[in-house]
Amino acid sequence: MPTEAEARETWCPFARQIILSRDGDWVGAANRALPQELGNSDPRCLASGCAAWRWANKRNPDYDENLQWSGDDPRNDMYIEDREHGYCGLAGKP
Repeated sequence: MPTEAEARETWCPFARQIILSRDGDWVGAANRALPQELGNSDPRCLASGCAAWRWANKRNPDYDENLQWSGDDPRNDMYIEDREHGYCGLAGKP
């Protein structure tokens, strides 16, 4: 599963970039790499800046299966959010 930094280096099929003419007029939008002389780069993943981003889960090191259940005790959660790794929720779970 990629880190957020690794995800930001990947192409996103849903991202769009604006195409401007040399005069600065709007020409269109694309989701593919454009020539550098147009001042554009590849449309990349926004990672946690995108509404589709999902953080991965990891096993909770404090989980205690013998603990009597309590709604506010984090030791009752077998899995916790992993704020280092994630994925695009539009593509489904990895």
